[in-house]
Amino acid sequence: MSLVNNMLRDLDQRRKESDSSGGAIRLMPAREFSSDAKKNLLPVILIALLLVLVGLIYFWNQLTNSDVEQRLDIQLTDSQRVVQALETSIASAEERETDQPESIVDSVESPQVATQVAPQEVIEPDQPDSVNFLRGNSTRVENAASSTDSIPRGDATIGQDEQAEIADLEPVVDAPVASMKEEPSYSNEQLDTIAVQEALRLISNGQTGAAFSTLEKYIVENRSAHQSRETYAKLLMNNGNVADAAVLIDGGLELAPNHPGFKKVKARLLMSEGKLSEAVDILISRAPDIVDDAEYHDLLASAQLSSRDFTGAVISYGGLVRHDQTQGKWWYGYAAANDQLGNSTLARQAYVRAMEYSNLSANLRGRSRERVAALNP
Repeated sequence: MSLVNNMLRDLDQRRKESDSSGGAIRLMPAREFSSDAKKNLLPVILIALLLVLVGLIYFWNQLTNSDVEQRLDIQLTDSQRVVQALETSIASAEERETDQPESIVDSVESPQVATQVAPQEVIEPDQPDSVNFLRGNSTRVENAASSTDSIPRGDATIGQDEQAEIADLEPVVDAPVASMKEEPSYSNEQLDTIAVQEALRLISNGQTGAAFSTLEKYIVENRSAHQSRETYAKLLMNNGNVADAAVLIDGGLELAPNHPGFKKVKARLLMSEGKLSEAVDILISRAPDIVDDAEYHDLLASAQLSSRDFTGAVISYGGLVRHDQTQGKWWYGYAAANDQLGNSTLARQAYVRAMEYSNLSANLRGRSRERVAALNP
């Protein structure tokens, strides 16, 4: 610095000497830097270094964040593909479950595994490790489901040996074995007949009330129990309960207007009230074949004879004696109807035939003798 000052002083002196017309140009020597100037520069340098350091840190953070974001983008992209694959597999599994019958689905599920997998968690062996992140505890579930050494039941773990002991203690449910002798199956008519037989058995044992209760209960439970209804009505009539019998039979005729049994009981009720013509009208309408129900035609012929329908009685009794010639009362009815019509020869022959059979009552036998004697020429 001293050399520079000397040179400046020398130049300044030369200018003073050579310049005579103008003002002298004053050249000041440069001063040396002091220690105070150095102290003033130190904070500036520190601030500059601090700014540079802050810039470096910021730049480093930018580089680091971009790298992390790039890795996260890659992971998220992989996760999206995994989720999409899972959704596809779940949808296909649901379609398969929908197509399979419930019985097949139930048979595939094992009732011994107590750990339950959450819905829509299908474990695929070929899925990447990120699947465990999406499923949470699915790995533990898979390990528990695939374990064969122990099966969790409740709070306890049962080993294979204990499982064998429990299996021996558990009852074995076999298919029902058919008995050697199966109970016979009965039709409604057969069950109706059985109920009537049971009621008659009770009556023979002196249990009339029990018999009535049995029939009444069976009739209430079975509207088509026609035989039980007819028998019950006859029993009521024999006990003098004519009104109850009439109500019971009227109900039966509403259910089956042409049932022969109901019509016969109804005709007897009418005949007991002296309504003979009405009884004939009921019986003569849609009468069954004599082979199927001879009693029906017997009642009809009796009603006709009592109502003085002798022509109808001859027809009805004639059919009965042709059906069975061993019944003395039918021969007597045939003889009496012809006797009233003036057919004396036919009447006398029929009275004789009636007396040939022991099943003719004493009263009708005596009457037959009187008429034979009266009709002899």
